[in-house]
Amino acid sequence: MIGWRLMQLHADGTIRSDWLPREALDAAGVFTARCEHGHAPPVADCSCGVYVTEDPTPLLEWIS
Repeated sequence: MIGWRLMQLHADGTIRSDWLPREALDAAGVFTARCEHGHAPPVADCSCGVYVTEDPTPLLEWIS
């Protein structure tokens, strides 16, 4: 699957989402889904996991 996410390079060198600042790529450039409820994602009745869009066009309105 190929999906798009909008993330930014921050002054501290991390690449992370502005919407969910705890979500960041690790040193190898890998993003791992985590859940604040303590279970391994994804779980059907929880909103945890990794969300992407198939079409990057809607993300362009967030870039300024």
